[in-house]
This record gives sequence, C-alpha cells and structure tokens, in this order.
Amino acid sequence: MTHRKMWTRNFITGCLWLGLLAPSATYAELRYKNWETTGFLTLGYAQTDKYDDRVLRRNVNQDGQELHDNGFLVDSRFGLQLTGDLNDHWEMVFQAVLKEQYANNAFDYVDMAFARYRASDAWQLALGRQPFDTFIMSDHVNVGYSFDWVRPPTEFYGYIPFDSFDGIKITRDWGDFDNAWKWSLSVGYIEDLFEIEVADEPENDGADEVKAQPIYNTEISWRSDSWHVRANYAHLEFKLDSENSRAFRDFENTFRPIWPDFSVITSDFAVNNKMSYAAIGASWQQGNWKIQSEISTINADFVYYDGERAYLHFAYRYKEFLPYLTFGYATDDSNNSYEVPVINEPGAEELQALFDAVGVGLTEAVVSVRNNQTSISAGVRWDYAPQKALKFQCDRFNFDANSASTHGRFDQDYSRAEQKTWCSATFDWAF
Repeated sequence: MTHRKMWTRNFITGCLWLGLLAPSATYAELRYKNWETTGFLTLGYAQTDKYDDRVLRRNVNQDGQELHDNGFLVDSRFGLQLTGDLNDHWEMVFQAVLKEQYANNAFDYVDMAFARYRASDAWQLALGRQPFDTFIMSDHVNVGYSFDWVRPPTEFYGYIPFDSFDGIKITRDWGDFDNAWKWSLSVGYIEDLFEIEVADEPENDGADEVKAQPIYNTEISWRSDSWHVRANYAHLEFKLDSENSRAFRDFENTFRPIWPDFSVITSDFAVNNKMSYAAIGASWQQGNWKIQSEISTINADFVYYDGERAYLHFAYRYKEFLPYLTFGYATDDSNNSYEVPVINEPGAEELQALFDAVGVGLTEAVVSVRNNQTSISAGVRWDYAPQKALKFQCDRFNFDANSASTHGRFDQDYSRAEQKTWCSATFDWAF
C-alpha cells in the first residue's frame, strides 16, 4: 500500500470514529464574523465479496484492489467546507473531501476552492475549482446526508470521473421562490486520475491521467415548490496520456509498414479527441412521495465513452423512515472491432503471434470500457436524529456479456452475462 493511501485511510478512520462518538451539540456550526465552517461525514461498509473477481465501486476514481480488500472504503468520506464573505460582493468557498480515490497530491482531495463575485442579485462570476455541473446533485455528490441512497446510482454517476473543474463560471438567477430559474456557463479545464479497469497496475499505481482542455458546459434549471428540473450540455477536448495510449502510439511506429490500418486503432485509443455530454434530470416531491430521474447521452470520437445512462427512483416518507426503489440502466452502442492482419509467409510465426496478442489486447480494451447493464436497488433511510441518518441498501446488477461496467472484474473475463448482488450500509452526518 502506498504512503498516500495509508495516510488517507488512517485519517478517515480517526475522523469517522470522532463523528460517531461526539454528540451533535458539540459540533454546531462554527462562526467567526462572516466566516462559516460546515462539514459532512459518512461511515460506510459494503459487502465486497473479497474472493470474487467482480468489484463493487462507487465510481472509476477508485482503486478496485483497495475496495476489494476493505469494504469500509467504498463509501466512507469526510469533508469540511469553509465559506466567507469578504465584502458585499466577494465570497470565498473552500471544500476538501477525504475519500478513497486516485490522487497525485493533497490538492486532488480539494473539490472546491473558488472566489465568487456577486455583481447583483441576478449575476455572479466564480473563478477557481468548482463543481462540474453534469448531474442534478453535482454540488453535493459527496454529501451522503443530502441524498436518499447509500451511493448515487452507479450507472449514471459512476462512469464520469469529474466532480470539479478549474476555470470560470457565469451564473444568472431570476424568478422567485415559487418559480426560480438559474442558468450557468462554465469554461475551463480538468486534470484527473481514473481507472476504467479495476485491476491495479503497480508500475503506475493503477491510474490513467486524463486532461480535458478546454471544457465548456452550460446548464439551466428550474425550481418550484414540488419540482426541480435541470438540463446541461458539455463539450470536452481530451489530451490522452494513459498507458494504453502511449503503448498504441509505440505500436503504430513499429507496425505501420505491415499493418497500415493500425492508424485507425491509434486514433481511437491514443489521439487527442473530443466528447459531448448532454443530460436532463427532474425531481418531484409532493407530500410523502418523491420521484427522481436523470438520463444522459455521451458521444465521443474515441473508445472510452459512449452510449446512454439513466435511472428512475421512487421514495416514500413514513415518519423517520424513507424506503426507496431505484432502477438503473446503461447502454453502450459502440461497435469497435479491429481486424488483425494474417501473414502467410515462412518465418513470420513470431510476428503473427505478436499481432494475435495485440488483437486479444484490443478486444479486452474495448470490452473493458463497455457499459451494458441494468440494476434494481432497494433500501431504507432512517433519520433517527437531527442531521444524522442510517441507510441500508441492496443492489442487484445484471451485466450483459462483453460488458465490464464500473464494477469490472480482475480476471477481465466478460464473455458471459452475469448477475451480482451487493448490500451496503452507511451512517451519514451533516454538521
């Protein structure tokens, strides 16, 4: 285990036990003049089936081997947020979250670090690291107390590894409490670490680096007493620097004279490319009932992302209890297939064997990023004390053949359809 992960695990464990043992009154909001400190805490345990190849992951930012060995790391997290008004126009926001994730340095654990200028009640300008508005819960996706589930539906939330971006966001608000509108436009860049496959690779700590520059995102949302509806569109231009992309570039230099079509493969895996992402979501809450859904479509001119994702969520409040049922769906309609050349010449056996091995690697790489699955999740939330909740949830996943999904396998054997059930529990606290 690396020093980074050991430090993170020990720090999270200490903070989480502090949260369980301390009374709420002791950790009221800390205020000093115009500054405010708040925080959130999740202690979770997930049934990870240590001796099974399929791995439960919250998202592709997490190390499959770490989660496979320790079910407490899947959902546990500890966050602190500091906000303050410098004057009538300027506000500062800082939020750090300790959780299991790939990281190069301490700043990778910072989700927010931005200054916001309020030009008027309608217009705002924010500069720095801030939420990337791809989901209905983008600004609180790590705050377990703020949503119903043990974790947001992984079909929809698990495959996009970007919680934050660095750049500028312009926001326009209008309407009133009964009919509130918001529009935003974001421009900036993203640097992140993720791993589509769950298997750890010691030589690079299991993670690929992705850079998107520039990124553009626009969002519009509407709120009323019962409804929250939002839609967004994002355009990202990627600079690929994964181990796979570097290997394919090296292969092309070697194979170009005898495998001319290899340039197509390099384009799909290794060349800087573009992706568009569009999503719409709605949440309705009336009386004791709540219904929420989101659907997205991804269109990329490279292998790693494509297809549609969606979920539909029902919940009913009964006193302190909130039982719920969620249906998840993900499909990848891409059909990347590559023909390996056949060399019928004496003495070419070793070269043919190399081509065949590359062909097997191509098939595994394509399958490892496909996400064709459905799921049913059933759970209950118990709000047993102010700003504290206990949750229990079981997920039944149906994985199609030749589909890895967020919850990949260590043996990378996706030739058969597979079903899997995992159960999880969390303690959530906002303070």
